[in-house]
Amino acid sequence: NHQDLLRETYIEINLDHIEHNIRAIRKMCGTKTSIGAVIKADAYGHGALALAPVLMENGADFLCVATLSEGIEVKQHFPDYPVLLMGLTQSAYFDYVLQYGLIQTIDRFDQAEALSQAAAKHKKTARIHLKIDTGFHRLGFLVNKESIDQMEAVCHLPNIVVDGIFTHLVLLDDKTNEEQFQLFLSVKDALHKRNIHIPCWHIADSIAGVDYPQYRMDGIRAG
Repeated sequence: NHQDLLRETYIEINLDHIEHNIRAIRKMCGTKTSIGAVIKADAYGHGALALAPVLMENGADFLCVATLSEGIEVKQHFPDYPVLLMGLTQSAYFDYVLQYGLIQTIDRFDQAEALSQAAAKHKKTARIHLKIDTGFHRLGFLVNKESIDQMEAVCHLPNIVVDGIFTHLVLLDDKTNEEQFQLFLSVKDALHKRNIHIPCWHIADSIAGVDYPQYRMDGIRAG
């Protein structure tokens, strides 16, 4: 009912179009690249709970949200969907992360250690993605030897499984993109040399996923 909104503007979502779009993204990426469908901020105001099943049933492999509360809301309705929390969560709330089986982004060893301890307490395994800062400067491990040491240590923590590792492109220009990509690959190389093999490496958001096929890697995050 448009009167309930008390304003003239509203947005109308055609789920058939959403279905068409996610199928097109899946076709574009092929079968080797996993698709994380980003539905943060109520799917950018489009209705996360309405979109989630359409996305997951038509090509998305997992869902991405920003905050713990967003993740819980999705999991309460769709407990079987893999949901990545792209933001950080304070360790005081790790019980909820474990209760709902959310995949937690980690960018510090002490946070991973706290999650490991919480998981052991609940006799559960916590699944995580590591976040690398290659130039966006919002969150993430900086790229240096100390960070590689910390990431290696995280991978050996009990009750922790590292499902993925990711970074954000600034999307300033092609040169900066390539510098960030190479920095990300240097992390992969450093971890490989320590016999650490993380299954899903992802750097590309919607824009990069379409415009830069060379950056698709193991997964893209499509908004």
